[in-house]
Amino acid sequence: MAVSRKLDILQALTAQLQTITPANGYDYDLSASVFRGRTVFGVSDTAPFLSILESPRPLPDIVAEDTKLRRLNAWALLLQGWAVDDKANPLDPVYALMASTEQCLSQLAAINSANGLAAYPSVYRLGGRVTDIKIGPGFARPASDVSAFAFFYIPLTVQFNEDLTHPFVSEGTS
Repeated sequence: MAVSRKLDILQALTAQLQTITPANGYDYDLSASVFRGRTVFGVSDTAPFLSILESPRPLPDIVAEDTKLRRLNAWALLLQGWAVDDKANPLDPVYALMASTEQCLSQLAAINSANGLAAYPSVYRLGGRVTDIKIGPGFARPASDVSAFAFFYIPLTVQFNEDLTHPFVSEGTS
C-alpha cells in the first residue's frame, strides 16, 4: 500500500518518539502515547502523551527546478506534550517530559564528532526520509482556556525533497 511522503515521515517520527520508554533509559513510557494530528484530549486520556501537529503557518517551499514539479520542502511541525499534572508547580513535570522528548529527537540529527558520521545511523534523519531536521527551542505553558493541564510545544522543521509527480512512497520504504 502506498502512503504519502508526509505521512511516511510522520509515521517514522511517531515510531522514534515511541522509543521514550524506561527500557531505553527514560522516566516515561510513551510506547502507546504518541498521536498524529490530535488536538483534543479528555479526562480518559492518561498523561504523559504527545501529539504531532502540522504548524498552522507553513514555511515557503523552494522550487528545485524549472518545471516546478520538484521542490525542497521545509515542513513546519509542532510537537505538543502533556505530563502528569502537578498542582503546586504545574510546569515542573512538563519541563522534565520536554527534556526527555528533546533527548529522543536529538538522535535524528546527532553526528559522531570523532568520525563525522551519524551517531544513530538507523534513525538519522528519520532513516534517510528527510534531508535535514531542526529542533527548535521548546516552551511550556500552564493550564489555560486552551488546555486544562500544563503542556509544552517543540517546533520542528523537517526538510525533504519532493517530486510532485511521485508524491507517494511504498509503505515501509523511504
